[in-house]
Amino acid sequence: MHGNVDVVRAERTPRPRSFANTAEWNAIRQSLTEGERRAGFSALLKDLESHISSGGITDFASLEKGQGYTAWAKGSLSIKRQVDGAKRIAQGLAFAAMVTGDIRYVEAARRHLRALAALDPQGATGVKSEDLSARHVAWTLALGLDWLYPYLSVDERRVFVRAISVRMEGFAESLVRGSRPLEQKPLDSHGNEVLGALAEISVLLAGETELANRWMNEFIPAYTRLLSPFGGADGGYANGTAYAVWDLHDYSMRHWDTLKRSMGIDLTDKPWVRNIGRFFVYFIPPGTPDGNFGDAAESAMPGTWALTAHAYADRVTDPLYSWYASQWFQQDVKTLELLVAPLRSPAPASFPEGTPNAAFFADIGATAMHSDLRDRGRTSVYFRSSPYGAVSHAHADQNSFSMNIGGRRILIDSGYYDYFGSPHHYGWTKRTIAHNAITFDGGQGQDDPKRPWGEETSKGKILGFSTSAESDWVVGDATAAYRGAVSSARRGLVFIRPGTVVVFDHLSAAQPRQWEWNIHALNRFEVEGDGQLKVTEVDVRACIDFYANADTGFNQMNRFSAEPERSNSLTRPNQWHAQFKVRQPQVGFRSIAVIDTDCRSKGRHSVRFSGDRSVLVLGERVLTFDGDVIRLENKGIQ
Repeated sequence: MHGNVDVVRAERTPRPRSFANTAEWNAIRQSLTEGERRAGFSALLKDLESHISSGGITDFASLEKGQGYTAWAKGSLSIKRQVDGAKRIAQGLAFAAMVTGDIRYVEAARRHLRALAALDPQGATGVKSEDLSARHVAWTLALGLDWLYPYLSVDERRVFVRAISVRMEGFAESLVRGSRPLEQKPLDSHGNEVLGALAEISVLLAGETELANRWMNEFIPAYTRLLSPFGGADGGYANGTAYAVWDLHDYSMRHWDTLKRSMGIDLTDKPWVRNIGRFFVYFIPPGTPDGNFGDAAESAMPGTWALTAHAYADRVTDPLYSWYASQWFQQDVKTLELLVAPLRSPAPASFPEGTPNAAFFADIGATAMHSDLRDRGRTSVYFRSSPYGAVSHAHADQNSFSMNIGGRRILIDSGYYDYFGSPHHYGWTKRTIAHNAITFDGGQGQDDPKRPWGEETSKGKILGFSTSAESDWVVGDATAAYRGAVSSARRGLVFIRPGTVVVFDHLSAAQPRQWEWNIHALNRFEVEGDGQLKVTEVDVRACIDFYANADTGFNQMNRFSAEPERSNSLTRPNQWHAQFKVRQPQVGFRSIAVIDTDCRSKGRHSVRFSGDRSVLVLGERVLTFDGDVIRLENKGIQ
């Protein structure tokens, strides 16, 4: 597990080590005080004024799982939020002190750092109790040590190092030295979120404790090898867009800076790092009303998306990323992720010609298809059939899709992420029935009631993808995800620009099933005829024509099987859940759904289910699905 890290180089690197290149640091400091980052730094100083005389965080009562999971989970979330806030204040004060030398910031930073150091490392902010809070505390103290080194007494340094060391040893025992190290079970969200900080902390503490030498050889090689086990070289992120941006901007990019500046380790040369920007461009396009797939995908986070776009473009140079960042206007310019970033020469922010409107991320099994990527009023369709299954923050949603029109959510992944493992999260959000996917026999799907947290084995697979100027198609196989309950579960989806979607489904089982075709929206579906629906969201609408090889009934409701946590600030309104359900159980099931934005081609279409093929005549086009591929032809050349 140990690597061959240049410990001597770290020990000899002058402080501040997170800005080890003196010329670069001088340029950044000038930008903060006189240049383009002056407005952001001034905003930070103004924001810190109210904290100069405050005393910092106080310790917490211990978290006990014996109180019950719900109480423990809510307590953990509360502690994490408080520690995260204290982290940001302490880091901001220490950074202001380092840049300005103002004694007011120096003394305030020392006070806040001492308060963090006084938190019990074996208590509520310890590794075993709340690992993300333990990471926040250790990393902030290490940065404080690095940035304020000349201002700290010998005793203060010892106190900080001791508080850091207990937590670092706890992380080493759980992630590196234990019986199941992280590299043997890499799909651990928290383990991966903390690993970058541990690598950086080990560098910042080199020479302060002999333990740092061992940490460097444990955490730096592990971090550079793993980096992100939730995606491959093409840049995808299997845990969904919310965790992609959270993991990147607060748990990754600043660690990359320090490792590059102090150790010459440039992680932006890694293929995944260079390509995750494409994942953001296609799955969180400018103007999107929500994210995609996984926990918290329902949340609109324009500030976080903007911050991530700008901070990432500062570190990974690419014309597409420069354009993408220029389309986000809500970034908080006073955040350290932007203020400490490498300085870049101004880059053109025009949309690169020839950029396709659709993308397929093979490693995570997801596609994004847009009418026009550069148009904020675009129609967007997203599809997932992933080899990562439902592990971690992913859901049991293989072969599911969602659809946005004109910046509105129209066909949604339903449910909320109130907190991990909540009755609603396990009882609805992570389940197949919460998604635009297939269930049977009263809501049975890919989820296992005995293991509601999700399984990596509930896999999907994308069998084919094609994109052209006029249309895109994708075929997914979710058979394995149903854990033997079905013999075959194939879905083909076609997106015809500017706004027509066709969904083919071919399913079979060894015994008759009462198949259920699920669709979700924010508002009630209007029934306009047999198999005909319309759904509206503010100023956009879509019409759905549904066909099947069996008699189906339609029902809809606006209830969840388990209600989410609600508050005055988080109302989490009910959503609408519709279903076409086969009236009589049968072994095989075929269906075709035509979804038309703005109801342009509303009406019955010519449909045929024959042999192993499903055929749709749509205007002058003939679409055929055989379970493996989709063929689009003009009627005249059949």
